[in-house]
Amino acid sequence: MIVQNSGLFFPVPKSMFIFQLDACEIATYVYLKMLESRKKYKCWPSYRSIGESIGRSRNSVQKYVEGLEKRGLITTEHTTVVTDKGEARNGTLLYHIEPIWDVVDEYQKFLLEEAGLWNEKRRVAAKPHLKFDASAPVTQEEVERNYSRWSKG
Repeated sequence: MIVQNSGLFFPVPKSMFIFQLDACEIATYVYLKMLESRKKYKCWPSYRSIGESIGRSRNSVQKYVEGLEKRGLITTEHTTVVTDKGEARNGTLLYHIEPIWDVVDEYQKFLLEEAGLWNEKRRVAAKPHLKFDASAPVTQEEVERNYSRWSKG
């Protein structure tokens, strides 16, 4: 049977798995991706509706959303609703699903920066008379020596 593109499917990027999300954070992200506007990358479900869809409580969903925000996959914005009586009330969050390629680029830059600082700290720790200088280059020989020391093989 051939399935036509009937809007029943949507893409979930493979690269999201580099962020070490737990299963419920992935489920929350997938649910938000399912609801997002493909032109504006936005949606606005409540914690309650997300929780009902993934089988978790409102408080748990709030933690999952915070985890996604921390990793830069989404941003949220508070909304207000005006009642019939003219009173302003808190609305649901407006979720912005960030383009995954931008988030992956930022994450890779972070990892490279962390690796460079980590190598520098290890180099200084081996030579206590040196001062920490993040701009000092690490030689290829030092990287290979340190890699062989820390690798499993």
